[in-house]
Amino acid sequence: MKLQLVYGDIYTDADLISLVRKARKILGDEMTFMIDVGYRWMDANAAIRTLQQLEDCNLYFVETPLRMDDLAGHARLAEAVTTRVAGAELLASRWEALDLMDRGKVDVIQPDIGRAGGLTECLRIARLANDRGLLCTPHGWKSGLTVAAEVHLSAAAENVPFIEYMVPELWPSVIRRELVRPEFAPQDGVIELPRTPGLGVELNEEVVGRLAKGFRAAAAS
Repeated sequence: MKLQLVYGDIYTDADLISLVRKARKILGDEMTFMIDVGYRWMDANAAIRTLQQLEDCNLYFVETPLRMDDLAGHARLAEAVTTRVAGAELLASRWEALDLMDRGKVDVIQPDIGRAGGLTECLRIARLANDRGLLCTPHGWKSGLTVAAEVHLSAAAENVPFIEYMVPELWPSVIRRELVRPEFAPQDGVIELPRTPGLGVELNEEVVGRLAKGFRAAAAS
């Protein structure tokens, strides 16, 4: 499971540390546990100071601790903590991924298939990460299409231990809840690879039409 801690200035770093500790206590020691802090820190020193205090929580990774273009800060953070540093949800190509891996020293690369060039480019990114002994956990919970693409990427790349998956009931978005069918249903944490053509899902044409009409009306206004 992953805990979203995107609070900006509402909570202090001390609050964040307390929340993570409480979550680990509730989850127990066996659960694989990650956190996403949503580019919380503007400098590596604050990130290092906070994350060093969470080393005993056995986090699988910390996602987006710094701005994506702060390569030097990422490298300093990666060297200062044993927790894996993850990021790259906004990157647009393998070249940005290479910068984050080689200069930023991230441990986990997180391309979004809809942003980073599609399945082929993301597979290249995953393989470049694998060549460096790094992990790839693709970003993407916005729609069932993204989830379907992630499932196929995870099957094609050997270094994708997890994908990002938001159950529809927890995200009140038509695009996530109604755009495609059938909905994926993880069993014991595993999503079975679809056997049907393409990505294994079909668009709900009624929803597509409704959304297209809404977009046209918004553009006209």
